Amino acid sequence: MEYSNVYVCSMKRRCARGFAVVLLLLACGGLVLLPGCNDPADGAPRPTPGPGVNILPEGIIQANFLNNYFSYRQPYNYWGQETAQHYVSAEGTVYLTRASQQLADDPVLGPGPAYLYSIVLEGIDLDQLPIPYVFGQTPLPANYAYAQPRFYLLHESRLTDLPTFEIATNGAANGIITYAEITHKEGDALRGTFTGVYSDPLLQQDVSVLDGSFHIRISRR
Repeated sequence: MEYSNVYVCSMKRRCARGFAVVLLLLACGGLVLLPGCNDPADGAPRPTPGPGVNILPEGIIQANFLNNYFSYRQPYNYWGQETAQHYVSAEGTVYLTRASQQLADDPVLGPGPAYLYSIVLEGIDLDQLPIPYVFGQTPLPANYAYAQPRFYLLHESRLTDLPTFEIATNGAANGIITYAEITHKEGDALRGTFTGVYSDPLLQQDVSVLDGSFHIRISRR
């Protein structure tokens, strides 16, 4: 049987289009079937949340020092008190603590985390404090109940690979906060940022604490 040139050309065009569609479907199917491709649950590392990212309810404190970003999320009642995330209005003090993984009982220190951050905000009236508030810079209301608020940070390490240091806006044991700000207050959820520097006795040099941030919902008592 003979076919006209027009029919043959038409069939060739249809076959070409069909072949292209098949290739496209195979390509899409390959993307779906390839393990880990565009799969958010593939177990690959994800960027650490920074300031402004909604990480509640567990809360987070994080900072960069010694060229690494250390983020802790576990509540921990430091100093044997309920200080993981409390605001004591009668004292004008906010306690924020977040810890890393837990270690077995230490013969001296007892049970506890490998590392923790503990932030203490002193001279704080959360109902009067202007937000955003930069420590040592933002003017306070004329009838503010406390003296100039203070920002204190402790990083405690129970292992030898990371340092223990203390930094505060008015100086601390071995360092100083160079900038600290409460950037947001959403109900009783506080967000903020901080930077500082501490003197490292092992390295015999000053070490910068950069890109510090916290985002924790507090409890009032």
